[in-house]
Amino acid sequence: MTTTSPTSSTGAPVAAATAGPARGREPVDSTRAFDIVCVVVLVIFVALWLAPTLWAINTSFKDNGVAALGAGDILADTHWTLASYVQLFSQGSITGWLVSSAVISLTSVALTIFFASLAAYALSRLQFRGKNVVLGVILVGLMIPPQVLIVPWFQEFGVLGLLNTYWSVILPAVPQAVAVFVFKQFFDGLPREIEESARLDGASYWTIYRVLIMPLSRPAVSAVAIFTLVVTWNDL
Repeated sequence: MTTTSPTSSTGAPVAAATAGPARGREPVDSTRAFDIVCVVVLVIFVALWLAPTLWAINTSFKDNGVAALGAGDILADTHWTLASYVQLFSQGSITGWLVSSAVISLTSVALTIFFASLAAYALSRLQFRGKNVVLGVILVGLMIPPQVLIVPWFQEFGVLGLLNTYWSVILPAVPQAVAVFVFKQFFDGLPREIEESARLDGASYWTIYRVLIMPLSRPAVSAVAIFTLVVTWNDL
């Protein structure tokens, strides 16, 4: 069976369907425009972040007398020197400082993730009396600046004999209310059906936390690890 195309009154063939407006083009264009805006904003923020870093690196290779004159003299000076680095490594124990910072930061990150995730798991999954009160007290801790706790911490560590030790710097960084809040919000979004199946198979709360919850919580772990590492590394 053959079909023929419809013809007009003059005998010219008429297209079976006229081309209409392309569907879906507008959402695609909007998405592309949004991606371009995001990239532009990201590039601007990267530039704003890199500018002070590059300036500090450039200044470190200039003579101290030139560095004290100002921005114009620093940019105009083309003589680079390693005198500042030689003085730093010869007169200061920078290796020991870096090792101390690494020990303090990495230990603080590990302990913060462990204790904050345990507290958040209890608040998210367990049912006990006073749970909302405990969560409220933790959230109130977000409004307390750590500077007001320096004197109580000093007195407490003095009684415990922990002054002039790594623990006097590590322990204050561990109980972070924001870390507990981040973990709890993430745990609340995880499906409970997986845990219920594990409970039917005889898994304990510790096994569920270790085998199921934490492997699924890598984004939250990464976020807590990053801001804890930055804060403790910059702690003087």
